[in-house]
Amino acid sequence: MEERYSLSLGRIRELAENPEIADPFDEYFRQTALFLLKMDGLYQWVKGGYAKEASKETLEGWNQDLYKDIMPLHYECSYANPDFAVAVLGEKFGRILSFLYTELRGEIVYAYEQRLFNMVILNELFLEIHSIMREEEPSYRQVKDAVYWFFSDYSEVTVRERIGEQLDKEGNYAAEIIMNADLTDTRYLYSYGEYISDNEIKMAEYMNSLSEEQIHDLAFTYTDGYREGFTVMGIDISKKQLVEIRYPIGMERVVREAIKQFKAIGLEPVIYRNAVSVMHRNPKGRTGYVSTSPNRQYEYDHRYDMAVFFDKAFTGLLQSTFDSSSEVVAGVNCEPLRL
Repeated sequence: MEERYSLSLGRIRELAENPEIADPFDEYFRQTALFLLKMDGLYQWVKGGYAKEASKETLEGWNQDLYKDIMPLHYECSYANPDFAVAVLGEKFGRILSFLYTELRGEIVYAYEQRLFNMVILNELFLEIHSIMREEEPSYRQVKDAVYWFFSDYSEVTVRERIGEQLDKEGNYAAEIIMNADLTDTRYLYSYGEYISDNEIKMAEYMNSLSEEQIHDLAFTYTDGYREGFTVMGIDISKKQLVEIRYPIGMERVVREAIKQFKAIGLEPVIYRNAVSVMHRNPKGRTGYVSTSPNRQYEYDHRYDMAVFFDKAFTGLLQSTFDSSSEVVAGVNCEPLRL
């Protein structure tokens, strides 16, 4: 995997200097290549442990730089904006190339989580589509097929990966932050790789102003209410194994206490990120742990991106993938809890 990553980066560096493609696509591929090189820089920075030692100002600078492209001030001139992409790249390819750029932005959180596999396959998809677009008369059908087979070929891995995130009580990325970070130091907020606004910072600061007793009572309000709900409904809670916690970033002190309280009644919490890949995003809204959206228009514009490749055949493929993943969820009994 590291060899594939190195090879893809070598080619991406070449394209950042010379996109090898005619106007109007040259600037799109140059800018996107530069973005992927930035993702490698982020990946290496986190891997080297520098993110843990960085100052709050450095972390904030990284965070703003990673998300500025889709923030309202810059979105009108971003390739993530389908309207802009169509205006610059044309009706034929604008939307699908905007879709591609949006999918590549998932590398931000993959870099923070050190998920090299996900970064490699996205880099390779970018290079494959660039190769198609270099042809004298590029075919939209070929581009669309490349996207289709990318999601199809890797669905068994990515779907199982997502199922694991939603049901795995071990090795949980968010739980590591919640249970082990120094929550009195708001630098921990940037460990998620999500956009961090004043809302998250002020929420964390407010949580830090509360006493341990107040935090306990806040968590107990809903953990005990959750337990009591089963009693009222005459359902044996002992049959449950997991409880899914969804929360806004900044409430980690309460979530930490809630995890302890749930474990005391025999429930192991699972906590997962709102999906960054179109393969798993819910067009109805965000689920999992979330931060303030850097731009709700951006999310609205891409809520149905799956339409690029989703068809009847793909539905059957997903069904077989879920069926083959049955051992992942066998015996698991889980109920979601939203904070």
